[in-house]
Amino acid sequence: MSSVPQPQSELEHWRRRVKEARSVWLGAVEQRERMTEALCHTAIPFQDGPFVIAKARRAEATALAEYHRVLAICKKLLMGENSPPDEDEELMI
Repeated sequence: MSSVPQPQSELEHWRRRVKEARSVWLGAVEQRERMTEALCHTAIPFQDGPFVIAKARRAEATALAEYHRVLAICKKLLMGENSPPDEDEELMI
């Protein structure tokens, strides 16, 4: 049996999710910057360098999209517009 969360605890849940998503996104930004820096400063570029950078950019874009999605849900909760999706319906994180 799952209990229906109270509005305040639900809001706190989504605030935590916003913080987590932001942290994941910032980590992805740092990782992409490190990879780009490493590729730029190597005398002999490694063969899969462009692939590694593209993969890091995709990870960053995915993390940013998730951050925006969770932020929008939290905003709607704060504005009292609607309820968030069920945990089963979530696509990321």
